[in-house]
Amino acid sequence: MLAGFLFAQDGHPFNEPVLYTGLGLLFVTPSAGEFYAGQYLTYGLAIRAAATALAVYTLQTQTKAITCAEALSSDAPKCRGFTENAYPLMGVAAIAFIGGVWFDVLDAGEAADRYNRDHGFSTTPTALRGPHGLVPGLAFSGTF
Repeated sequence: MLAGFLFAQDGHPFNEPVLYTGLGLLFVTPSAGEFYAGQYLTYGLAIRAAATALAVYTLQTQTKAITCAEALSSDAPKCRGFTENAYPLMGVAAIAFIGGVWFDVLDAGEAADRYNRDHGFSTTPTALRGPHGLVPGLAFSGTF
């Protein structure tokens, strides 16, 4: 997402394909533990959806025509820039979006543990003695 702002073409406030690809990936990837556990709709996802809606609204309604810095005359084509209202709205959207990601990241491990517990799976870290010392391992068990 950050790359969408850093690599904007001249005269544009952001690079739309890169920005929206980053948004889409952040919208799904932090919830991997919840997907594993079958919890597709989470509070973190709801927070991210609301933040995304606010960001899209801001990007669509809070831009204005400005004179490009590279313009040599007053009849040069206009560029698009943010209005003064866009910055606080985008800040709130960014903070909320990161909060939604953070919520799901914190809950992902617990969601996977809840799923494993409810379905009789367990994992246990272990160490085995090998020919060259202790070897770390992971033991899986389940009930049927």
